[in-house]
This record gives sequence, structure tokens and C-alpha cells, in this order.
Amino acid sequence: MRHSTLLPDVAELSLEYLKSDRQSVTAVVRTSCVQAACPQCHSFSIRIHSHYDRKLADLPWNGIPVHIRLHTRRFFCDAADCGQRIFTERLPNTVASYGRRTRRLSDAFDWFTLALGGEAGQDWPGALAF
Repeated sequence: MRHSTLLPDVAELSLEYLKSDRQSVTAVVRTSCVQAACPQCHSFSIRIHSHYDRKLADLPWNGIPVHIRLHTRRFFCDAADCGQRIFTERLPNTVASYGRRTRRLSDAFDWFTLALGGEAGQDWPGALAF
């Protein structure tokens, strides 16, 4: 059973600080792993190439939209036989590669989609009848 936490995955992320305004909450987080595995050869690296920020949407808190600003890193792959020289660390429990929303938000969307099954819009006045 998964426990609810402030962060999508406390094993992968650490909270730097929270910012809020009248319309949203932003959690500024940093990756907490010391090393990362190359996605091509799976060898681990600790040599950091650079940093960059990603913006993710997360589950709302009490109806207030939540955004995550994720400080993540690029690493050098030092394996001699690997064609991938630079790679970005992966956070498989937090966000999909190139994703713009957390896995738990995506899971919630999937759950709603399956639960509604398209029936919610069938009586909508603007629906097309075939």
C-alpha cells in the first residue's frame, strides 16, 4: 500500500521549499540520488555535466493546483563502449521521460477515464448523434 506524501516519491526527490500564491502552490524539489544509470548501457555515473529545471503538474491539494519545479541533472556516461555520452537522470517513480505531469496525476487521469468510460458526455446537449 502506498502512503500519501507531499512529494510524488520521497526516495527520488527532496523538498527545497514551497511557494504559494492565491491561485496555486509550487513545490521546488531536487533529485536526491547521488548517481544515475545511463539509459543505454545502464552503467552508473556520478560525474555531473549540467543542471536544468523541469516543470511538472501534480495532484491538487484541497482543490488548489500544484506545480513542481524539479531541479534535475545531466550526467556524463564514462563507459568506453557506450554511444550515449551525456544523459539525463531518470525518475521512474515520479515522472515519465519527457512527461509534463507526475505519474500519480497521470494515474488519477487514467482512473477517471476508466471510471467514466465515456458515459459522462453521452447526454451532453452538444454531442453529435450518428
